[in-house]
Amino acid sequence: MESFDRARYQVAFYDRCWYWATVKQFAAVTSQQNALKTFAREATRLIELVDDVDVARSSEPVRVARLMGMEPISCEWSILMILDHLDRFNRDMMRLIQVLADDHPLRGAFTDHDYEPDSDVDGSIVNQFESNATDYLRLVQSKTSLRTRRVFRHSWLGPMNAHQWNCWTAAHMRIHRRHAMKILSVAGVL
Repeated sequence: MESFDRARYQVAFYDRCWYWATVKQFAAVTSQQNALKTFAREATRLIELVDDVDVARSSEPVRVARLMGMEPISCEWSILMILDHLDRFNRDMMRLIQVLADDHPLRGAFTDHDYEPDSDVDGSIVNQFESNATDYLRLVQSKTSLRTRRVFRHSWLGPMNAHQWNCWTAAHMRIHRRHAMKILSVAGVL
């Protein structure tokens, strides 16, 4: 079994506290539809960023300074690696939201390692990410309410219901859209 270096995924304490308060507050004042609009806007912006860069440049890892909410491991990713990470994350968020909204127990656990992107990811991830984002939007729109009694614990945000997970997913997209913009800026593309 592969060794697991927890420090590679550790987000700064200040970041965890800030996101804990922000996500909980965002979820308290944001409707399911507004959280979805944020998710859709961030997905669209990411696709537009990728569309403006050729695939070869999009696949080159670029070292950037850590932004708030980013794990140290993600400071040397490519744009395509970001999409692969988000594709993996959003797929699990669909499963989690579905289970919580249907009031079923969740089987299995999520680990940070599950979302580590493939360093050899190719341009096909763009269409896969776009399709996955559409599926995510469709799933969440199909749910009457995500303000569930059943919760699932996030490693540093604590227990969250389906609505809070939906809000976190939108915020997570924003973190990595800013991450992608930083990569393009450091690479001299923006």
